[in-house]
Amino acid sequence: MKKVANWLRHHIWRIGIAWVVGCIVYVVGSILTSNYAGFESLLCQPVVAVCASSLFVLSAIVVGLPLAIPSIKRLWSKALILNLAFLIVGFVLLFFSQAFGLNTELTDPETNQTFVGPHPVAVILGFFLLTFSIVNWPFKPSPTAQDRETVEQEQVDSE
Repeated sequence: MKKVANWLRHHIWRIGIAWVVGCIVYVVGSILTSNYAGFESLLCQPVVAVCASSLFVLSAIVVGLPLAIPSIKRLWSKALILNLAFLIVGFVLLFFSQAFGLNTELTDPETNQTFVGPHPVAVILGFFLLTFSIVNWPFKPSPTAQDRETVEQEQVDSE
């Protein structure tokens, strides 16, 4: 239980940031890819954004659980470049995937008009990479009191 509390203490702010970023990205993405559907969409989009962001943050937490294993944690804490790449690739997939040809033809259910939109796989992968990289941002934990005592004792012993 102590390990879970320690993990949560180190991750709670990242979880919150990932959730807020996910909500903002969802709302911006829905504005950019869909037509304004009236007052109802102003009420529904934030609710859907909260649900989608919560789902992706939860999945990022679950997929990131192996990063708590000490040997993997040591490697991950040094993988800032890899995590930064995940963040950038996620952002690019979300907002620029159509520029790379990752698009699909979508149909408006009310008007039956077709339009080109981002490919769903690119959007899902981008959203996941974005939230995963924020939730599991590598950090070097601050030394615990026991670690500091050990260092101090080694310094005393060496004198």
